[in-house]
Amino acid sequence: KADENIDTIMPMYTHLRQAQIGTFSHFALSYADALFRDLDRLYITYVRINQSPLGAGAIGGSRIKLDRQKTAKLLGFKGIVRNSIDASSSRDTIIEYTMELTIMMLTLSRMTEDFIIWSTDEFGYLDISDEYSSSSSAMPHKKNPDPLELLRAKAGTVSGNLFSMITIIKAIPSGYSRDLQEIKTSLWQASATTTQALKIMNYVVKSLIINKERMQQASGNSYAISFDLAELLAIKNGMSFRTAHKVMGLLVRKAISNNRQPLRMLREEDIREVLESLGSKLSAEEVLKDIKETAPQKSISSRQSLGSPNPMQEQTMVKLSRGRLSAYSKRIAKRKGLVDEALK
Repeated sequence: KADENIDTIMPMYTHLRQAQIGTFSHFALSYADALFRDLDRLYITYVRINQSPLGAGAIGGSRIKLDRQKTAKLLGFKGIVRNSIDASSSRDTIIEYTMELTIMMLTLSRMTEDFIIWSTDEFGYLDISDEYSSSSSAMPHKKNPDPLELLRAKAGTVSGNLFSMITIIKAIPSGYSRDLQEIKTSLWQASATTTQALKIMNYVVKSLIINKERMQQASGNSYAISFDLAELLAIKNGMSFRTAHKVMGLLVRKAISNNRQPLRMLREEDIREVLESLGSKLSAEEVLKDIKETAPQKSISSRQSLGSPNPMQEQTMVKLSRGRLSAYSKRIAKRKGLVDEALK
């Protein structure tokens, strides 16, 4: 979706208020990066999980000379948990794994919240396909995002699984105790729930209908362009950003008082009034010209900082993400091959 929407302009939000102009691609890539971090954590934790406890005995090993390294290799493990007490009673890697699943579910939950809000009539930025929606039992016009709402709730379920495991393990003494049996249910449930959630989110994202015109319209009438204009005033006129910020803040207030008109619809007299109230020597004509020339697309293209929604930056980020995904696919396939070989 990011690659398809590099030029899909939309407002970006902080505090659920329009903040700056960006692109849907930039939004999508932000979650791609978050999910890559989730994957990074799981990939690293696998190294700690992939250690065999076999041969540790009940707690103190065996007088039989077992080749623990060989059995570990035959079973597809990378190595062994060396200390026999640690091997029989520690579950920290399981807690770590479930915590990472919880973080991943939190990422997915935040995504669902954005999709649910942006698919409302009030926003209308995107449509969730009928396949992943439900009709109302009473109101024939409604299309409810039930699968996404359930996915959002499942983040709480997995969090509950994690806290259940932590609560069970918190006071267990060294050595095995039957309490540890109780963490299995939470472990399997957290794994299965997260796996299903990822599959559902993949299907939902692929089927999303992006309403580019609605996003463009919202961007064109948004006061979020004010930040770019404040920077432009500061750079062009050699003034402090604080002063430019105040100028634009008063111009926005003036536009709002004029029946919430877009900034580009301000009259030169309105701008002059604001500048005079601040004792500014800026030309009202020049300021109005800057406002009219700073369209959303130009605003984005002018961004210079690394990681911004500038189209050139977006293309680079898409390329880097594809590279990371390809590298992970190869490494995970190799790991899976080793496990499959051990299970033959």
